[in-house]
Amino acid sequence: MSDSTPDLTRDRLGNIDQIRDVLFGQKAREYEQQFTSYEQRLDKVEAELMELQTDTSDRLRQLQETFSTELSTTLDSLEKKLKYLSLTTHETTSNLEQQLKNSNVKNEAELDNLNQSVVDKNGLLREQLTETREQFDADLNVLKEQLFTELDKGFTYLRESKVSRAVLAEVLFEMCIKVKGSDVFPNLTEEGESPVKSSFLLPDEQPEEQDS
Repeated sequence: MSDSTPDLTRDRLGNIDQIRDVLFGQKAREYEQQFTSYEQRLDKVEAELMELQTDTSDRLRQLQETFSTELSTTLDSLEKKLKYLSLTTHETTSNLEQQLKNSNVKNEAELDNLNQSVVDKNGLLREQLTETREQFDADLNVLKEQLFTELDKGFTYLRESKVSRAVLAEVLFEMCIKVKGSDVFPNLTEEGESPVKSSFLLPDEQPEEQDS
């Protein structure tokens, strides 16, 4: 009885495997197929990922090289432009300084010419003023001489005509009024006979009241 027990057990286990295969065999094969499919897809994804990484790495390297080249070119161009601008700015500054210097020299020359012109005109005006003053003095002296000559002629005529001293005094008084103006004797209109007019009377014709 003991010898038949292992055989019986194996038979039972075989039956269990058969039952399990009947019950779960189809599902197990489906799962295995799905797992196989998943593994294939995973392998494909991994391959694609590796390819993508490689492609991305290549593109990044190319972009880096392109960017480095463009950056270097841009920096070189910028450096050249800066040098050009520096030279141009220096040249422009030099031109402006030279123009400013020339303008200052021109303005100083014009100012010197203007000052010299003013000095010359002032000297000319002074000379003209001196000449005019001298001419005026000469003309005035001539007029004085002519006036004295005419007065002398008038006095001579009056003496020769035997004009009374009273008339002569009156003539002199009128001449004084015409020359000096009526404001010389303001009381002339208020009094009947001006004391100034009386002062022109010669000693022979003073009123006799003074003798008494």
